[in-house]
Amino acid sequence: MRVAPEIILSDREKRTLEKLSRSNTTSVRLARRAKIVLLAAAGLENQEIAAHFNTGRVHMSLSSTLRRGRPRSHWKRSAA
Repeated sequence: MRVAPEIILSDREKRTLEKLSRSNTTSVRLARRAKIVLLAAAGLENQEIAAHFNTGRVHMSLSSTLRRGRPRSHWKRSAA
């Protein structure tokens, strides 16, 4: 079982994340990520966090940014 990475938050960071997680003007995605970080900082395992949101463990990975499709190209083709 994978464990969420240990996260140590300062009081200021914790207050900011709590504010983001409760805000009505924050995007749903950002609010959810703030809640995930807060739960990971509280010491919950990935499966527990996933169960809290009724989603799979893969969504709880804080270190990966999953996207579909071909990797983005970081170079431009020269115009001929």
